[in-house]
Amino acid sequence: MRNWHTRIIKLDKARDVIIQKKIENLESPNTSESANYEIYELGDPDLYVGVMEGSIEYTPIESSSPIEENNNYTCPNNHLRNEFGDKKIIFRKRIDSSYYDENLTTDENSKIPLTHTTSVAGVIAGNEIYNDNVSGICPDIKIINALGKFENSLILSGINEYTGLNIKSLYYQNEVIRDAKGKLISGSGYFDLPEKKIPNSPRDPNNAYSSKKSSIISCSFSWPSNPMNGTKITYMSPGITDFLLKELFAYGRNGRGVLTVFAAGNEKESNPDRPFMLSNKTLIVAASKVTLAQNKLDQYLATTNPLPYDEDHPTYSNRGDRIDICAPSCPVGKSAKEDLEIYSSTMMNSGEIAQEDQAFTSSVLQKKSSTELVLKDNFNGIFPGQSIEIGDPKTFFHETRFITNVSTVQIPLDSSNVNQNLRTLVTLDSPILYTDELKTSTTNFTIVNAPVKICVFKKNATFIHQTQLRLDDMKGIGEFQSPKQKAYIYSGSDITNGIVINIYSADYKNNTISLVNPITLPSTTDLSLIPGQIFAKIKKMSQQFYPVTGSSFGGFFGGQQVRINIDSNKFKRHLEFVEGTGAMAHLKFSQFSAAGQTEDDLTLNEYTMNSLAYGNLTNSFGGTSAAAPIVSGVSALLLSVNPNLNAAEIKHILKITADKITGPSNYKTISDIKKYNFNYNANDYFGTGRVNTEAAVRLALDWHKSPQPAHILKPKLEIGDKLTNLGIWVKLSTDTTSQPTLAKPLHQIDTSKDYKICVKVKNTGNLDSFKECDLRILVAFTDVPDPTFSFPDNWYDQNSVKLLSVKEIPVIPAGGEATIEFEWNKITPFWETFNPKLNGSRKNAYILAHIAPFDGLDNEVMTDNIRNNKQLSCKKLLVIHNGMTDGSAYIPSKSLNITVGSDITEKTFDLSMENVLASDLETLKIKATRKNRTDQATEEITLQKLETNWIVDNPNYDWITFQTPKETASLDDGYKNIIFPHKLTINEDEDEIKLEIINTTV
Repeated sequence: MRNWHTRIIKLDKARDVIIQKKIENLESPNTSESANYEIYELGDPDLYVGVMEGSIEYTPIESSSPIEENNNYTCPNNHLRNEFGDKKIIFRKRIDSSYYDENLTTDENSKIPLTHTTSVAGVIAGNEIYNDNVSGICPDIKIINALGKFENSLILSGINEYTGLNIKSLYYQNEVIRDAKGKLISGSGYFDLPEKKIPNSPRDPNNAYSSKKSSIISCSFSWPSNPMNGTKITYMSPGITDFLLKELFAYGRNGRGVLTVFAAGNEKESNPDRPFMLSNKTLIVAASKVTLAQNKLDQYLATTNPLPYDEDHPTYSNRGDRIDICAPSCPVGKSAKEDLEIYSSTMMNSGEIAQEDQAFTSSVLQKKSSTELVLKDNFNGIFPGQSIEIGDPKTFFHETRFITNVSTVQIPLDSSNVNQNLRTLVTLDSPILYTDELKTSTTNFTIVNAPVKICVFKKNATFIHQTQLRLDDMKGIGEFQSPKQKAYIYSGSDITNGIVINIYSADYKNNTISLVNPITLPSTTDLSLIPGQIFAKIKKMSQQFYPVTGSSFGGFFGGQQVRINIDSNKFKRHLEFVEGTGAMAHLKFSQFSAAGQTEDDLTLNEYTMNSLAYGNLTNSFGGTSAAAPIVSGVSALLLSVNPNLNAAEIKHILKITADKITGPSNYKTISDIKKYNFNYNANDYFGTGRVNTEAAVRLALDWHKSPQPAHILKPKLEIGDKLTNLGIWVKLSTDTTSQPTLAKPLHQIDTSKDYKICVKVKNTGNLDSFKECDLRILVAFTDVPDPTFSFPDNWYDQNSVKLLSVKEIPVIPAGGEATIEFEWNKITPFWETFNPKLNGSRKNAYILAHIAPFDGLDNEVMTDNIRNNKQLSCKKLLVIHNGMTDGSAYIPSKSLNITVGSDITEKTFDLSMENVLASDLETLKIKATRKNRTDQATEEITLQKLETNWIVDNPNYDWITFQTPKETASLDDGYKNIIFPHKLTINEDEDEIKLEIINTTV
């Protein structure tokens, strides 16, 4: 059964729930698919899932238009185009080479498509084509295929109007990450090191796709080997990975967060060291395997009381306490009891399953043995190496094999054996499984009369003369083949009256072939050609493979499926790329499956490689690479039925509704708050269990119902005391007692001191809060009166907003609250750098607090004014700041080191004090002290205000001269700004000058 995994995760039942819900909301009673086709859509057509691991195969619509501007590229496989002809795949790439020398040109030949990536996209959003019965989990959504290295692809997948042009986001200024010991590192200095650079912005100069952004990102690649370019990802530190994932969680989907789904990996490891596994913002997916018992096959499909599947952990899937959830995938191997792998899209002519226009169809006339079948028809154009699909693809009595030999047999047409007829006999590479051996008490299945479909490669051919043809492409046409490659040629639609002929030679430059014998067809117009399989002898050098002398890679192509003959074993692989020609040609295989050999196992000097199949669908996709996009598709389905879900809520709904495969007794509640699955029932193999689409959809539909149903348990986070503006306050780092009041709001800071920023967070829901939520603290500078700080516009603008820190919010019990503190030190240089004086004044400053991701309905998390958003808040700061006009940082009570040379030199300074209480000026004095470095003798001069005049207490000293201070009103009532101009006349080699600001009442 091609879509067997959708039945196991209850997608069919979930769809019934969704359709019924749409019908209930339908104003018109007409529920016909033609009248209201939206009812039957599975997924929101305006929702995008990012696929970032490599390239999906594409073809240019208009090759002169660069991909990064107009995106005039489409996927050639119709499983990844919708029925309206719209593009299901949006391709993205960055074109800036500022970092890593990663200049990706717009030449389509420079992009290496991967069958793996194409299959991932198919699992998520492959079209629902009835005859193929290979549909994605959420076929009506769209895919964003983000190209490039890991962190760049994350940004590209989540690109939006705020990151579309010259990015001014938290990615690139005030980066906040942690070092190997967990210490918070802030500031651009850390990123001055080349290996620490985060790539600069992708560009969208014509705003062609900046409105299209991913809501879910699906990642199915191995680590540390990166199939995007075959290199090791050494520069992606856990800190940078964590930082980028936090950014997507905080700003994606206008604050509701982008969920990133990762495959756990196929290395058979427990808690593998992966940067994305160290972040709790990701959803980590392991695989389960399904075993079909002989006496249960028919009962799996029963409409009432179907038997449960025998499901367990495949040995290849990574495990450990970081696993969040699992989804069904392929077993370790094939036996009489298990033959289930994931069917999906693949690159053109790279799969085992043929679509209708590339297939011969027939049925089984006779079973001669478990590897030999006689077909009811006699075909030409069937060659060893082609795939054959046997049985009804809508049932479990269905499988795919490769043909190893083709011959004809005479079958009697009557009981006397007088009349004979020729039939095709095919030999298979391995025994078929669902034969008479799998009969049950209720099912008398026999393979006789079972339908078959043989995958062929039909190519258009143009007649040049009787021994030469021109082809539309040269894929599958071999060079230096001995024995010569066979081909079947026929005219028009008369496929039965063609001829089998040998190809003598191939001209790849001109797309022509020469034939051994002349064509003897009645007509030489409208010709079609089906090539036989090709082979090459290969040798291994430095993880790449080259042709042995006398052999060639002509006709092989990237993505093509091949078989490598290793001793008595044969292993099926895909080609990642084929480059060059002749003796310099080389190729690389795509990732080897977890259950089979790796490239390191290919140690001999020479191997034979044969081509296999030429279909557009595959039945051999598997591993956690297939499990992860299943969950990504379900996540997209949840967002389609409830767009108000945030990323943490999607994770929770998936985990809380998962089926406890192998039995609930194998799961335990995680009570250690340090664990990733804290408060969930989980185990190391399946996380919280296997994804249950029906239960998840039902919970998602009810999540925001009003009044809230009794069975809905969820947290609701908000910043406390928003009405009184007392949910945010600042206090000295040494202060352990202060709490704000209306009379004492605690919003004043002195930049010369260290402070704590405190934020009160409340959980007004009926469930403990999720561990994934973060609190972000920023400082904003503005001249706008009563600013509204629209989100995320004003929060991405790093000219006026600076990120101070990010902290994970502790788990807050239902109905409880927590005060979260942030250290804010070394404020003076921060102030001088980011809020400089312009035209004699500075901007107003505000502390911004942001709970990420947002939860609630639109009226609770409005983004045009943070006062209408329960998870955003701000507090105006009243700032006392002292500084010197020469730009050097000045901290009171410390020496001011002035370099003026060895001669006595005059130099003028302005000592400024900002936001001083007017009453404090009456008790303030400036004390200047000169100390002789030789004899340590000191002299003091003080400047103090007496009534309305400023008086110097010892005017006889000539090394400092105070001019009349300049007082101006501050922006804050009751406060003043004051400047103390003064001139120093000193010999710096002999004198040390110290200025102090003293409050005489203290």
